[in-house]
Amino acid sequence: MVESKQAYGIESKEKLGENKFRIVLAALKDRDIIVEKIKGRYKALVKIKGESSILARVYVKSEDQALGLPKVDYVEVFGRSVKTNKPVEERITPK
Repeated sequence: MVESKQAYGIESKEKLGENKFRIVLAALKDRDIIVEKIKGRYKALVKIKGESSILARVYVKSEDQALGLPKVDYVEVFGRSVKTNKPVEERITPK
């Protein structure tokens, strides 16, 4: 339960319309992910390096601290640019 709140959890925030809603990953609280049905398939859209991208995967590097609580060292997000379809990636270090 602690890990899902600190590093690996997903929270559904709100429905934005038909087949479109906003979610937030625990490790990326300041970055909205929009899940939307596009051409009959659901895609997760997120800003990667400031560019609207289709999310492919997320890697969370964390370490256990005292009492087994995880501390997120960094998060890497990988995807493809909506504009160019080129791969994009970004490493984010929590504040």
